[in-house]
Amino acid sequence: MNVRALQKMMAASNASGSSSNESNIVHRKPSSSTPLPPHLLLLAGGVAGTVQWLPPFYCLDVLKSRMQSALPGVYDNVWDCAKKSYQQEGIGVFFRGLPVALIRAFPLNACIFLGYETTLAALHQEEEIPHLPPPE
Repeated sequence: MNVRALQKMMAASNASGSSSNESNIVHRKPSSSTPLPPHLLLLAGGVAGTVQWLPPFYCLDVLKSRMQSALPGVYDNVWDCAKKSYQQEGIGVFFRGLPVALIRAFPLNACIFLGYETTLAALHQEEEIPHLPPPE
């Protein structure tokens, strides 16, 4: 197995991770914006998390997993893995398990995003509380 190809594949697959997507959304918000209610935060996190698993990202993740679990020498590179997988199992190999991943992604990412936003709000509130000088 080509280690460099596997590293590139893992980087591409992990680039769609939830923490990077959610933090980009949060940091682009204007600082004076009113906080969203929890049900909208849950919806935003759930939708973002579900979208990140749609093809082609899910297909790349399938290839990454196949390369990781294969014995050394089975695949020369990512393209070889894709070709051999398609020849042996057809197009369905790239979508096997997708419904379960999508069903799992919504509640998982909704909760993560709500927790992230709630934590940020609590930390920012703490910064705004005036600190009293220590007693003399």
